[in-house]
Amino acid sequence: MGFPLRFLSSLSLCLLALLLHRAMVTSGCFSMEREALLDFKAGIHDTHNRLSSWTGHHCCTWKGVTCDTTTGHVVMLDLRNTFDRALGGERMMNSSLLALSHLERLDLSFNDFSGIRMPEFIGSFKKLRYLNLSSTRFMGGIPARLGNLSSLYVLDLSVALYVDDYGNGYPVDNLEWLSHLTSLKHLDLSWLNLTGVPDWFSSVNMLPFLQVLTMYAAGLNTIPASVVHVNFTSSLTWSYPS
Repeated sequence: MGFPLRFLSSLSLCLLALLLHRAMVTSGCFSMEREALLDFKAGIHDTHNRLSSWTGHHCCTWKGVTCDTTTGHVVMLDLRNTFDRALGGERMMNSSLLALSHLERLDLSFNDFSGIRMPEFIGSFKKLRYLNLSSTRFMGGIPARLGNLSSLYVLDLSVALYVDDYGNGYPVDNLEWLSHLTSLKHLDLSWLNLTGVPDWFSSVNMLPFLQVLTMYAAGLNTIPASVVHVNFTSSLTWSYPS
């Protein structure tokens, strides 16, 4: 007994879709993600040509870009600066990156963001597990939308806000968003000015899986006396000014 034409037609469409997907993955990367990366590049001052490999269709081979070997989606963007070859530019952080909806790791550490605010759209990367904005020196505060990153394991915000030559950092006035990052294991808030956050410990204390907490030079000298219960794991290691 033969197969119904409707079944064969559906099967053909499924096979065609699989072949097209495979061709798209093996050809380099998804066009929407590639265009987003190129738009990101267009807003960057790259005086040392760190992104010179960002040409052609094979964006999964570009320096700093990693794709999932199965799906072909971009899952990591590692643009950590080394040897004083900082990337910069007022348009560097534009929302075109939201096309990287499968992003799991984002490292922009040690690049020059002086003069622009930390973009709120970073809080829209729902699958992000690792975020490193260390020594990026953004102006302004920390957007509360970072609290949407409930899958984060690692968050490094050390010197993420501007610090002047006298060690004075831009004041942070709210850390309540931290309490929503319930998967967090590693948190670094060093060199953030937390003197205006009297309830900082309450927010940090809501992170049950936290294992590493670093808070050098955050303007804090004591743990609030109102703390009656510590919610940390027994394996917590933390660095805190005495």
